[in-house]
Amino acid sequence: MVQTALSLEKQAPPPEGPLVLRGSVKMALIVFLLGALWLRLSLRRRSRDKICSHCGRRNPPHRSHCTNCSAPLFGA
Repeated sequence: MVQTALSLEKQAPPPEGPLVLRGSVKMALIVFLLGALWLRLSLRRRSRDKICSHCGRRNPPHRSHCTNCSAPLFGA
């Protein structure tokens, strides 16, 4: 039985190209995308809030009366 020795020198190096990203770049991209998603969702949620005409406090869209002063919330 003949065993051949594998040489580490003949192995191809990892690919280097425009689509290959290093670990730190991947993490920065993921953090940026998650931050953009969080910002978009928080702005969407705030745009639907009802603002009390009496005290000016923001209230969730499902409330019919203000959580601060109990004044009725109308429309927007």
